[in-house]
Amino acid sequence: MPIDEVWEALLEGNPAISRSSVYRCFVKENINKVPREKKDIAKNFKAYKPGYLHIDVTYLPKFEGQSYYSFVAIDRATRTMFYEDYENKKGWEHRGFHGQMPGFLSGSYHQYLNR
Repeated sequence: MPIDEVWEALLEGNPAISRSSVYRCFVKENINKVPREKKDIAKNFKAYKPGYLHIDVTYLPKFEGQSYYSFVAIDRATRTMFYEDYENKKGWEHRGFHGQMPGFLSGSYHQYLNR
């Protein structure tokens, strides 16, 4: 489970808890490390031909009480990345991101991969 999801779940019971305090607890208890067995069997990235685009939304830390979200698009073949930060993750923000993306990323994309 990502640290941001743990932190948001803990915020409901303790509004004063910070993300960094959750991280420090993870480090103290060695929860932040991948076990050696799993690390040894980790796979390499699958090779993709140009045209595969991975799109994701990431929560950013709150700034002055305002939440922010980073929309990210990564070309799986070239590892070229495009991102935009928004104050919310509503549908109209998502459409704006998709509208700006083609100007930055060259080539045509036929496969969109979402998490």
